[in-house]
Amino acid sequence: MIFEKNYKLKNKVTPNAFATRGFDVTFDALMRLSQAATFAESASTQVTEQVESKFDYLKNETGGFANKGLY
Repeated sequence: MIFEKNYKLKNKVTPNAFATRGFDVTFDALMRLSQAATFAESASTQVTEQVESKFDYLKNETGGFANKGLY
């Protein structure tokens, strides 16, 4: 796993669940923001999988998104 290897090299410890989840959430959000489509369009149409998390967003009644794809 590339993330775990790089994290361990830089921090001298194995990443815990919080570090991995933080990486997954941040990476997924940045990837969606870097696309031509808006975040909302991407969240509505694309399911993604990162190191330990799955992102499958569902628009809720308040206009936000909830992730129904967590592992």
